[in-house]
Amino acid sequence: MTFAQNDYSTVARKYNSYSEVYEETSAVTVGGQTQTKTVSSEHDRIENRTALIYPSGKKLNYTRDELDRTKIMSETVGANNVSLVAQYAYNGYRIKQRKSGNGTQLDVEY
Repeated sequence: MTFAQNDYSTVARKYNSYSEVYEETSAVTVGGQTQTKTVSSEHDRIENRTALIYPSGKKLNYTRDELDRTKIMSETVGANNVSLVAQYAYNGYRIKQRKSGNGTQLDVEY
């Protein structure tokens, strides 16, 4: 899908050559006023997502391990304010543990 529309909103997506969405723009009309917001993504040389950039300027960063699994998710607000969102540990390709930036932890057993 590259475009969808109804009476109140539209959504447009742009894709890269690997058929991955790299930008999504939504426009919503309420009371005659239209608000448009765009979320874009960045990818590395082998097309793993490395970041999502939100309309507010907040950036969600993805750091990968040597097997291209998400290892750390961090958030950047402004120029230098980086905070941990989540850190992952794996058993093979299954998530074994997720530590959240708020101090909570999820341990998974299979």
